[in-house]
Amino acid sequence: MFGKQKPLAPRPENEPKFNADNQSDRALLRTLVLLMGLVLILLVVGVAIYLFFF
Repeated sequence: MFGKQKPLAPRPENEPKFNADNQSDRALLRTLVLLMGLVLILLVVGVAIYLFFF
């Protein structure tokens, strides 16, 4: 996703907010899940460091 400048696919009026068949929707969801996982890992590491060293 990074480094690729693809335009978003146009969304018809009757299409739902998220469509699993839409490549842009899948890419956005994958990026969101990866970022949430990274934040969770950083939070756990921060709490572990706090508990062990302070």
